[in-house]
Amino acid sequence: AFFTCYAILAAIGACVALACYPDDAYRSSADAVRWCRGCSLPARGPSSCGAQISLRPLRSARAWLFFLSFGVTASCGNWGLNSFFSVAGASKALIQWMPILANATFVFAPCVGALVDAVGFGAPVVSLGVWTVAFCGAISCLPLEWHWLTLVALNILQAHVYSLQFMYIAKNYEAFGFM
Repeated sequence: AFFTCYAILAAIGACVALACYPDDAYRSSADAVRWCRGCSLPARGPSSCGAQISLRPLRSARAWLFFLSFGVTASCGNWGLNSFFSVAGASKALIQWMPILANATFVFAPCVGALVDAVGFGAPVVSLGVWTVAFCGAISCLPLEWHWLTLVALNILQAHVYSLQFMYIAKNYEAFGFM
């Protein structure tokens, strides 16, 4: 029941954000259209079209392939993280060091960025698939003594997933939409 309510709340929040977020960036709070004098919630102007900037890139098959690859690999990473706790529960050292080691994606993210700069998005997406399989295989097949490698694979997988996500957004959406 909790997750159903949370999903409904998230959907409502997404709809409110879609309706209220301006298509044109405000340079100051004085630029915002007001519902009433003294109110701080911006209202849509008469010529504004909801989500005009964000819907344009959704017309390409490349965007949907990216969403599919991101969704599958991020889900595998989250599944693997939960599985890691059940597999590594017998090792106190792995559980103690896991929060530090599992959040060290900043070590690998620059390498993913350099790869995208060198060859574009194709090779990093293939590499993302390889690291997803490596991570799932490490969770499933490695003995407990070797699960430190699982944390390394998790870091590389998360570095790929989230670096590619941010780079995709930066390359496909105009910068003025984030100002």
